[in-house]
Amino acid sequence: MRLVPVLALTLTLAAPVQAQEEPPPGSSLQGMLDDMMGAVNPWLADLVEMLGDLTGWHAPEFLPNGDILIRRRQPDEPGGTAPEPQDEDAPLAPGESLEL
Repeated sequence: MRLVPVLALTLTLAAPVQAQEEPPPGSSLQGMLDDMMGAVNPWLADLVEMLGDLTGWHAPEFLPNGDILIRRRQPDEPGGTAPEPQDEDAPLAPGESLEL
């Protein structure tokens, strides 16, 4: 009876060891995150350029009815800046008319 455990241990240790292989690139979590950031970075750069400086705005406020308010800072508040004048290519606000 003692021979069975000894034989099992001997066979287990005598089996060839499999070599550890490097996973293919992109299959690890870090590789997937790098690929995703590479695809998203140009879009984020465009978004940052489009939004510009956000220091003239307060943090969003979420109201109980689901509305979201983003208030503009007043020029005399800390971190506030005067609103920039609209350029000619800016879209019209609702109800605003265009002079031709």
